[in-house]
This record gives sequence, C-alpha cells and structure tokens, in this order.
Amino acid sequence: MSDAEVLRNCDQFIRDIMNGTQSDGYIGALSVGTYFRHDVYKYAPYKGKREEKPDWYKRWSELIILHMNRIWKFYIIAGAEADDVICACMFSLRAQGIDGIVCSPDKDLKQVPGLRYDYRLLEEGSTVAPMVSMIEPDVAEKFFWTQMLTGDSEDNVAGIPGLGPVKVAKLFEDLVSIQWPTM
Repeated sequence: MSDAEVLRNCDQFIRDIMNGTQSDGYIGALSVGTYFRHDVYKYAPYKGKREEKPDWYKRWSELIILHMNRIWKFYIIAGAEADDVICACMFSLRAQGIDGIVCSPDKDLKQVPGLRYDYRLLEEGSTVAPMVSMIEPDVAEKFFWTQMLTGDSEDNVAGIPGLGPVKVAKLFEDLVSIQWPTM
C-alpha cells in the first residue's frame, strides 16, 4: 500500500464516521509519546502487558498523525491519552447544553454518558451498521467507580486487592447515585 492510499483510507474513515453519525462537526484527538501515567504509576509498568505495535502502525503512524492534524484538525496530545481529552471535551460540551457522540471503541470512554459509536464493529464490506449505543449516566458512573476500585488489567493498573468486579457489582446493587462532596 502506498502513502497516498493510506491517506485516502484515513479520509474515507472520517467521512464514514461523519456519515454514520450524521454529524456535521467533531473534535478529534490522537495521543503521541508516553503519558503522565507512565511516570506516576509505580506499581507496575503502565500498559506493560500490551503487545508490540503492528507493522502497519510502525510504518504509517507518523504520516497518519500528521495528516489527521493538518487535514482533519485533530488535536495531537502529548503527555496525556486522547480518551482523557475526549472525556473532558464531552463533559464540557454537555455542561454547555451541547450533545455529542463518542466515536471510539475505547472502553475507558464508557464513563461518559450519552451516545457511543463503535466504528470497529463495521467490518470492511459489511452491510451491518456500526453499533450505536446509549450509555446512561448511572451506568457511566458505575463503570468509572468500578475501574477505580478494581483497576484495569488492560492498562496493567492494579485495584484494591481482593476487590474484583463481582464484589463491586454487589456493592452497587442498591446504589442509586454516587454523591460528590460539595466544596
């Protein structure tokens, strides 16, 4: 595949998401480098269990990142993860009364209430539309707190010893809402 073909595929990818979500605008973000969590998390290497990046990524990631920034105006995020930025943007937009759709397969974005569009579910040549789902506020809140308490095995982050998803679910059974303390 040539560089030009890769860039055409990137452009088509964005157009497909825009069409699939019937959106006329977006906020895009891509992460580069390591994140602050690599420096502050001391119990195990952050994301230390991840497989090596595939060959296509090694070959074209820099080209794709530059293209997405120049042509599609994606934010390039150094020192933080793109999902952190998208999460903050979505909460900021909602505070202004603006709805949006999270377009990502990243499970960490399940802590953001609202519509979610997982573009990975549309396989090449498939006639099945990508999955659009609604994350209700209480589900998002419980997902956030479950991750906080149990950790995240995908990112190699430990939780509270002896407290797994089953015990946390039991804790949440009768919970209606988690109240943040007022300042």
